[in-house]
Amino acid sequence: MSELPDSLPSARKAARRSPLARAIAFLGSFGIGVVVLAFLLLLTWLGTISQVDTSLYDVQKKYFDSWFFLEDVGPIKVPLPGAFLLMSILFVNMTIGGIVRIRKNWRTFGVVIAHSSILVLLAAGAVSFYFKREGNLKLHEGQTGNLFTSYHDRVIEITEVGKDSPVLMVHENQFDDLANGRTRTFHSASLPFELVITQYAKNSDTESAAMRPPPPGTPVVDGFYLRPQPPAMTAEANFAGVLATVREPGGPEKPVLLWEIANHPVTYRTAGGRVFTLHFKRQTWELPFSVTLTQFTHEKHPGTMRPKVFSSDVIKRDGGVDQPIKIEMNKPLRHKGYTLFQASYNDKWTPARPRSEMFSVFAVVNNPSDQWPVWATIMAAVGMTLHFSMKLAEAITRSSRQRATSPASAPAASPPAPSVPKPSAA
Repeated sequence: MSELPDSLPSARKAARRSPLARAIAFLGSFGIGVVVLAFLLLLTWLGTISQVDTSLYDVQKKYFDSWFFLEDVGPIKVPLPGAFLLMSILFVNMTIGGIVRIRKNWRTFGVVIAHSSILVLLAAGAVSFYFKREGNLKLHEGQTGNLFTSYHDRVIEITEVGKDSPVLMVHENQFDDLANGRTRTFHSASLPFELVITQYAKNSDTESAAMRPPPPGTPVVDGFYLRPQPPAMTAEANFAGVLATVREPGGPEKPVLLWEIANHPVTYRTAGGRVFTLHFKRQTWELPFSVTLTQFTHEKHPGTMRPKVFSSDVIKRDGGVDQPIKIEMNKPLRHKGYTLFQASYNDKWTPARPRSEMFSVFAVVNNPSDQWPVWATIMAAVGMTLHFSMKLAEAITRSSRQRATSPASAPAASPPAPSVPKPSAA
């Protein structure tokens, strides 16, 4: 009995592959890419309809800046992958399927460049997520500043009086989950006490216990308590608050109420006589240069409140060198990796003090991958142009060859010459 021929070489070859090779082939498959794009479409739809009741910042955090999230579907919570996880899978999928495993020759050169541009875009998003800083810088006319304040990131700064730099900085994302009695303790080797944080409120107000009695069980500190409020539709309008306890080893505990728009930081004196301040505020960063607002210009459309032109004449000072620059709506200031946009303004002033209340607000962005999308767009344009040019050249060459070899294009044969009878011999 003869052996059957090996009719399934590809299946046997796949069976002989290692688990790692099969996993790589699976991650680089076309099906994974389709599934990821389908989930991204779902997240786009969910994020769009969620903006009816939630701020844009919170929607972005939940759906697009997360690895996983829970979506309410009726009475149950369904776990779904976040856009950050999906983008990571798409990056791996494009790298394996679009760069590593693709057949590389002069015909696919443009396709490889186009695929690489997508990878640059995905990498730009990841770099921006981890390293971008953005905030605002408000200046009155004649004022100089080099500190910009974050829109959303908050910190608790613990600074010893007489020192310039904070001893300990606790970021909001380290305690924004502390609700319903949960606590967390923070300490530092340079601090003589621990900070126990609880009762975080994303949006809150402070209330006097004498004016309005607090709900049962609400902690009261120095006659005031923290009253949580519903989150604002604009995330920048939220004013967070938190309850903390300063605890020295072997000493008394002191509760403190930290509210981000409090007029003054909380002061604490240790048993050893050292004085510290606790300040809950939006995080600030320092520019490597300073900006002075010399004049703000604002024009409105006649008969309306719509701005027609608003611009700021500033002086950028870096290393003792002054440079006058005009910042307009579509002409930002770019210097040392920082970009200053004309964001908003206040054009109201009092008759007693003309222009005293006028100020200009600049949006400040420091993004290491700021220009990566521009490079990716150029790469995509070059890759697609090369690919379609090659395809067009192939089509023209193929059409020319077909016309040259087709019977209709061959020259017509000349008809045979008529035969002339030869005269017979006599």
